[in-house]
Amino acid sequence: MTPRFILLPLVFLLGLYTSYTQTSTVTYNTTQLDFVNPDRGFYYPTITYASNHSPLVASNLMDKRTNYFTPWQANYDVRTSLVFRYFVLDDFKNSPISAAYLSLIEADFNTARSAGVKLIVRFSYINSTTDDPNNANCTICPPYGDADKARVLEHIGQLKDLLHKHGDIISTVQMGFIGIWGEQYYTDFFGDASPVGNGYLTVSNWDDRIEVLDSLLRAVPKERMVQVRYPQMKQKYVYGSGAATDPAASPPLASTLAYDFSDASRIGFHNDCFLASPYDFGTFANYDQNTASQNAELAFLRSYKGDDSKYTVVGGETCFNDTSLPDRLCASAGGRADSDMDLFHYTYLNSDYNNEVNNNWVNICMDDVKKFLGYRLYINSGTYQDQVDPGESFSVSMDIVNEGYAAMHNQRLAELVLVETSTGEKYYGDLQSDPRTWEPGMTTTVAYDFCTPSDMISGQYALYLNLADPNASLYDRPEYAVRLAHANGWDAITGYNDLQHTLTITNNPVASACSEALDIREVPVITHILSTDTPEIIIYPNPIDNYVVIKGDLSFYTVEIIDALGSVYQTLIGANTITINTSALPSGMYFVRVSNNNNALICVDKIIKN
Repeated sequence: MTPRFILLPLVFLLGLYTSYTQTSTVTYNTTQLDFVNPDRGFYYPTITYASNHSPLVASNLMDKRTNYFTPWQANYDVRTSLVFRYFVLDDFKNSPISAAYLSLIEADFNTARSAGVKLIVRFSYINSTTDDPNNANCTICPPYGDADKARVLEHIGQLKDLLHKHGDIISTVQMGFIGIWGEQYYTDFFGDASPVGNGYLTVSNWDDRIEVLDSLLRAVPKERMVQVRYPQMKQKYVYGSGAATDPAASPPLASTLAYDFSDASRIGFHNDCFLASPYDFGTFANYDQNTASQNAELAFLRSYKGDDSKYTVVGGETCFNDTSLPDRLCASAGGRADSDMDLFHYTYLNSDYNNEVNNNWVNICMDDVKKFLGYRLYINSGTYQDQVDPGESFSVSMDIVNEGYAAMHNQRLAELVLVETSTGEKYYGDLQSDPRTWEPGMTTTVAYDFCTPSDMISGQYALYLNLADPNASLYDRPEYAVRLAHANGWDAITGYNDLQHTLTITNNPVASACSEALDIREVPVITHILSTDTPEIIIYPNPIDNYVVIKGDLSFYTVEIIDALGSVYQTLIGANTITINTSALPSGMYFVRVSNNNNALICVDKIIKN
């Protein structure tokens, strides 16, 4: 009898423990609806000239976000939270940007924020062309009317404060500035690569363009990407003006460097002649004087862009082409429209231009294009603990599918929100997962064991996933939150996604609480784009030969030297001054990466070894 007497309490205790750790699995139904999400989709194009400013109108932008509209010459309707903003600085080619016009630019930024949209920003000086009827080779003729390098650099310096101040509502910035339309092709000062000019770019031309791009990368908040018109421009910036187009020699961004704020990780692409021809009218061309065959260059640059764009933002607009070419058709109709969007991880397209191309997709692949531009997320299934005592941990696991063409290109919170069903009391927890790493065509398991506060109020808590904008100015605005592609569960008032599960918090706090007492909080953890505490770092000499010195208050940081492929050459624990022997280091480009003691990235700087 004694063994039986002992066994019964053990069974009872094991059963009691099991009830506390019991989990439920929820399977979610998805929807095929097209709906608006931040930073993606067909954009609404707008343009304004310094000589005749036309301000953004909040009510118009809100209408485009909330109601379907028919773009110019389109046979389809869209809604969008993404607005392209062209600032044509035609009045300032020979002078600084006036304080009055800087105020008008700022007013547009404020209008976009009030309307709940984000901006794709490009600056140019001339958006019109001239022709020469007596010269058949000159349908677009010089002088073109852009500004010289000194003026461009001056203007970028003037715009820096505005771009940083309003980085929260900037989706991305395009390189712009150089040439007609800011496309870096027909230009008076940076090397005319058109048939009227040299037809190629010199090393000096590339160096001037690199200087402009470098200045813009400094002017744009490090959390935002800058898009270049041609894949070769990024290769030249990252590997120098002598870089080859072959990705074996000038490789695409390594996954280990993605989203680390390095210059290479912040340069994306925009294609303003998507689907115009096999070469997209010069997009996949080598502008060096001595080049390989066109077919080889096409293969090199398409391969480079396809791989690099896994981690960078891509967008643009279609372009009219020869109607005998099938490129602009859907893949199922013998073209490459949607297959190239998938290959190059397209996040956005112009809804107005060119609808001689876009209209071909209606009733074939347009529904998919509208849904899959950028990211499109849903939870396949989630497993959640049913009950927990205050002071104990509980588990959450979700299989998140990204069926879009691209990953997110801007930072975003992945936050668990617990809402008490009778009182509305809220608690928040960071899922410790970066949504930018939820790759297209992949399923990502997001799992975390949260620790509850020992004084957490007992009750029934509905669970929600909040994919909020991390900027304090936008965090609690549902227009800037991400909606999952679920058949139900989206709360348009809060911007939360209902996980359709309830967690019971008992009124039996445990004596010894779990160690991570701040996992679940009564206030959300949000950041502002300008709030990163970055130590001032001085690196010299640069370029380097036999040594490099890194100075700064680095006592609580780890410093790594990384090559262009992401391999770590050397790791050092920070100090006020670090001297590294680089005599045996092969020539090339490297990065100095600084992380804090929580392994959170602080900053990245580029160095060149002679």
